[in-house]
Amino acid sequence: MEHRLSVPAFRGRLPLSLGLLQAFAGVVSAGSDVGRQSIHQARQAADAQYVVMPVKYNLTILGQLDGNLYADVLFGPNSQTITLGMNTDSVTWVPEQPASKAEFCSNATNTAGCRIAGSVSGYYTPPSSVSKKSNFWYLLDSDYPGYNATGYWSENTVTIGNIGVDLQFGVAESWNIIPSLGLGLWTTPRDIASGRPSYLAALEQQGKIAAQYLSCYDLTDGTDSGSIVIGGVDLDKFSGQFTIWSNFDLPGIVTTPAARVLLGSNITTIPDSKIALTLVNPFTPFLWLPDDLLNALVEVLGATLISTIGAYGIPCNTQIDPTWNIEFTFDKLVITMPMQHLVSTVTSQGNACFLYLQPISQYSITGYNISAILGGPFFRAAYVVVNPSDNTTAIAMANPNVTTEAIVALGGTFGTPLSALVGNAPTPTPSETGSTSANPKKSTPVGAIVGGVVGGIAAIALIIAAIWYFRRKKQQPNAAPPAPPAPDANHPPELPGGGTAVPNHELDSQAIGEVKKAEIQNVQPEYYAELPHKQETERRETYELAG
Repeated sequence: MEHRLSVPAFRGRLPLSLGLLQAFAGVVSAGSDVGRQSIHQARQAADAQYVVMPVKYNLTILGQLDGNLYADVLFGPNSQTITLGMNTDSVTWVPEQPASKAEFCSNATNTAGCRIAGSVSGYYTPPSSVSKKSNFWYLLDSDYPGYNATGYWSENTVTIGNIGVDLQFGVAESWNIIPSLGLGLWTTPRDIASGRPSYLAALEQQGKIAAQYLSCYDLTDGTDSGSIVIGGVDLDKFSGQFTIWSNFDLPGIVTTPAARVLLGSNITTIPDSKIALTLVNPFTPFLWLPDDLLNALVEVLGATLISTIGAYGIPCNTQIDPTWNIEFTFDKLVITMPMQHLVSTVTSQGNACFLYLQPISQYSITGYNISAILGGPFFRAAYVVVNPSDNTTAIAMANPNVTTEAIVALGGTFGTPLSALVGNAPTPTPSETGSTSANPKKSTPVGAIVGGVVGGIAAIALIIAAIWYFRRKKQQPNAAPPAPPAPDANHPPELPGGGTAVPNHELDSQAIGEVKKAEIQNVQPEYYAELPHKQETERRETYELAG
């Protein structure tokens, strides 16, 4: 099936979500509530001017494919927690708590909505004084008119990461799609007509952030480590400088990278695409690739098409060589993505795990000719920043498995410019330093201590032996080949050379027992290109967009 989305009405989460919704709609019995995993909220100062939004990636819900990113959002003074899917348009909406869940969910029309609210989002209870005069109607996509949410508009305080903002949002009385947080990355004509700001715009308008920067880190690894920073970037999460694009009319649009498949020392260079533009989209779990690259990966992995889910798969027990990578080169920036990240944990047809790979020929974007869409796995290897207010896109190399924070707020006339930032080098792992301790910060370098002690003892022993030797030599007469003449009582013999010279052995204290440790500074594989400290990051080339 071809997925057609009109730009700027682009929603990368559509393909899997529709499968989930269709599956839910086919179930008549109401789903039971399951506990939602709470997401730890990062601490930050009230004047930080950025929002840290922990995200959770759900590949499946109740046994059906999903592929959405979710965040816990607190509504109102009583902090009702609603889990919302990330959405690229501007509309935020929540499902209303029905007067009777049992009666509401027993209606077949509401089955899908009840299962979504019961397993994912939860229900919103509006204030008793809320007005329902302003009608709310949300359509997922014009090609799928049956998937929608209807109700009324409301307004309340919305809090994420301890930062609250007043937001207008829809309260759905009937729905069969996933409730969403409207970030406003790609504004639709419907957004413009409503006149209601997106979540990012509301943060900026109400002085919570200086600019609408949205930074993405490690979003789809299936753990709680993924996060989005709004209004800033986290220096601990990337290395080097950003490569920046700001000459296109949508955030996420970049120049098409060169691609290579790296199988250890065996390198396959993919022919350069004739299409100048690529889209990076954090809200699709797939890499949508041109045929040359897609076919090369399918062949290398021995993948086959799983017809039931419309995706490629491999046996789940397949061991992928950790040295196998996909390399994307954007001018001087090189992003190397482990091929292991292409494999999901979802099984189908017995022992087949599907891959995050799709052909770009099955995805069209009205008004653009796109060579590829880089989602899911790309965001585990790259740190990506977008800004919908000025259509900026920036990419740098991500530091994997980082849990520390060093966030810098962005925006404002005198704020830190994105082009001036340099990320922090990754901290060496135990395998890189040779340590086998599970906690390298607290481990004792036993080998180094033992080696130093043994070396010191050996050096001291040599010194003592040398002193003993020269003292003994001094006490012994110097040997002479012929027998000396009889000594003259008036002229005692002279020592040869006027005396005995004893060497002065000066010890180097730095050399005794010293164990030199290799200094690890920004160690990178040889296929990484070194990023210059100063570079012109803004691309000024213009490209003709296909109509």
